[in-house]
Amino acid sequence: YLNANIQATELLIVNGEQKINLDTVGLVSTANADSSTLRLTTEMLTAHMAGKYKLSEIGDAMQDVINQYFNRSIATKTVNAKPKYTPQQFVFDARFVKTPLVTKFAPDLKQLDPVIIKGWFNSQTGDLVVNGSMPKVVYGTNEVNNMKLAIKTQGDELDYSLTADQITASSSLNLLYTSITGNAQDDKLNISVQIRDAAKKERYRIAGVFSILPDEYQFSFLQNGLLLDYTAWAVNADNMLQFGTKGILAKDFTITNSNQVLSINSTAQEMNSPVKVDFKNFRIETLTRASEQDSLQVGGTI
Repeated sequence: YLNANIQATELLIVNGEQKINLDTVGLVSTANADSSTLRLTTEMLTAHMAGKYKLSEIGDAMQDVINQYFNRSIATKTVNAKPKYTPQQFVFDARFVKTPLVTKFAPDLKQLDPVIIKGWFNSQTGDLVVNGSMPKVVYGTNEVNNMKLAIKTQGDELDYSLTADQITASSSLNLLYTSITGNAQDDKLNISVQIRDAAKKERYRIAGVFSILPDEYQFSFLQNGLLLDYTAWAVNADNMLQFGTKGILAKDFTITNSNQVLSINSTAQEMNSPVKVDFKNFRIETLTRASEQDSLQVGGTI
């Protein structure tokens, strides 16, 4: 059991020729047969966890729970014995803030509102919950507003979402109400990437299924999974793109709208055969408009 109370003061960090003084760093850990707690306190980061756990077994326990929904070892043909660990159960939270020390290491970081992460885990029930928030960060000419993360196991699936009200990069990119959502179930990752306009009307959507197969991965668009600049595009019902250590295989990976066509197909239905990409009347601005920057739009037909 780890029991400790550590207070480090008058620390000095040397970064090249720069010398940085640190405030007090505190670490308090208590543990017995029934429960454990861990609290880290620094100028920029505070973190806390409490429950019944062993630090050396948390990683194996969490990976074992995630593998029940999406087991990557199937694709890599990595034979891993089920890890052995005692029951792990704990709650956790962390808070990261901008301080003079952070500014010295990242001078372009103009604003960082407190980043908060909290949740809980129970290896016996399979419960995993993670909630995070980052209200605003400005780094140079890049800015992210109201980003939120949510992960939760629920029955036979693991749900996830990452959302942001606005993402800007200099003057070339401005994404509004962007989200990545979906769930993992039976070694399939359902994913939907969406971008909305100022009125929160859906403008772009890319949705599909990312599957784990023996020795490879596969992605397929859902039938209603493609919306480009407010317009629904048709996808082939049998579309799929497989990739792995043996190469790439594309089959019926075609999207169409009126007379616009973009298709990606392997010349032979075997891994690593040549891939042929065909464009027909494809208007580039269909994609570039996602940035919402009219003055920098690139147009043309392929």
